[in-house]
Amino acid sequence: MKCGANHSLMESQESSQHDLGEFSERKQSAGHSKFQRIGWILKIIEESVGCFDDLEGSLADFDGALEALEKYAGLGEDECEYLLALTTHQDRFEYVWRLLNEEEREIAIQMDYTQWQNFWPGFETFQMRALQYAPTGSLESPVESTDTR
Repeated sequence: MKCGANHSLMESQESSQHDLGEFSERKQSAGHSKFQRIGWILKIIEESVGCFDDLEGSLADFDGALEALEKYAGLGEDECEYLLALTTHQDRFEYVWRLLNEEEREIAIQMDYTQWQNFWPGFETFQMRALQYAPTGSLESPVESTDTR
């Protein structure tokens, strides 16, 4: 299923402000973590194009998505285009995780998501696994260790 809409990111951000009320007791993670900032932008886009429930389909046609990821997440144009062309939430997560440097991964892993917003569904499970690997000095292991081939 291909998702698409003719909404701008700003219209979507404004309309999704009420959704952030559920996080009123939590700290704004998008300002603290590049990983969460990318997740926040993707969440706004997914909700705006009606893909949040099934998380399937390309987000490449969404007006302003590329610009928002470049400007607010610091991704390059090629990285943005590739990310937005990915069609599953899992693929987006794995790609974004590989884009992060070690420090950015460390910040994402060490955040207490009972206190901070989490814009990546299921990340808590990944976080627990990553914390098992963190003492060895590599936060790359959890993504790679999920491959059972």
